[in-house]
Amino acid sequence: IDLVIDLGDKYSICGFKYLPDQNKWSSGIITNYRFYISVDNKNWRLVNEGEFSNIKNNPVWQVKNFPAINARYIKLRALKNTSGDHVAGYTEVDVITK
Repeated sequence: IDLVIDLGDKYSICGFKYLPDQNKWSSGIITNYRFYISVDNKNWRLVNEGEFSNIKNNPVWQVKNFPAINARYIKLRALKNTSGDHVAGYTEVDVITK
């Protein structure tokens, strides 16, 4: 499941923050992800991937950093969630700029 956001202009992006769905019974809490950036919404570059450890028991802000790169579009791809289904819940997704 992909969440794609047009930032409206190019920014020097050096990370992102993810706040999972805060509903106590949410099935869409992402555990494994890939984060991509693009300047044209066609050609995507993988800049970060990994796991949000212990996120079900501790659903707080998750912060991931990477070397700065210019982009207008971001894509957060949910690979796996805490329930093992195909649902992704987001309370908030922010970018970190330089």
